[in-house]
Amino acid sequence: MDGESGQGRREYVGTCKEWVMNVYGEIEYRMATLDFNEDLFDLQDLLDLILRRDDNLVSPGLFCSLPDSEAFTRVKARMDALTPEEYRNGAVDIAEGEVVNGYELYPEFSRRIPLNIHFALFERLARRYFLDPPEIDMTLQEFLEAYRSTACSDWAKMDDRGSSFGGFWDYPEGSPERENAMNLTFDSNARKLFKLPFPKGFLIKTIEMGCEYRMESVRFSNFLGVWFQRKILQMKLGE
Repeated sequence: MDGESGQGRREYVGTCKEWVMNVYGEIEYRMATLDFNEDLFDLQDLLDLILRRDDNLVSPGLFCSLPDSEAFTRVKARMDALTPEEYRNGAVDIAEGEVVNGYELYPEFSRRIPLNIHFALFERLARRYFLDPPEIDMTLQEFLEAYRSTACSDWAKMDDRGSSFGGFWDYPEGSPERENAMNLTFDSNARKLFKLPFPKGFLIKTIEMGCEYRMESVRFSNFLGVWFQRKILQMKLGE
């Protein structure tokens, strides 16, 4: 290691240590009232803080992390205590090979969604977009603008059915489709996503939710829409 890189690492380690000490102080303060906290959004924020990696402080291959398994276990247990049993363990019925809106569903994800979408968030999205949807939905132009500011580059690499480098990427080398595959795929996915029969604001949210699973595709967004509809009926929300 040369002098310059060694100095850089020493500065990084010092900064990271200072950051970790500050964050641990925040965690300790919030853990003191953990047993009285009934806000799932606040608890999720605390959980994220425990697992947080600060992207502003990383050098290539280096991370500031907080591997505090005891705190994680306690916060998760508190969240579970505030989550209806039916939401956490009541799997949505999805048949193997079932197709809805032209896309095959993902039965293997049926039980996994509540692990990443806590009940308060599910209920908020369900009421905002399904039980009390906006009277006027997004226009195509509004949707495209929201999509472009939300979707990551993987939406330019996967076709609408979730196959990496499918669709336009399959065209022969040198063809106009292959040369412009990234832009064509990104735009095609946006328009196919817009055509799904779900509230458009919700579809934009599915872009963010899909990132949790690295499932950036129209097919997965369609699955989330079906899952939400069936989970709402299962939970009897709005009745």
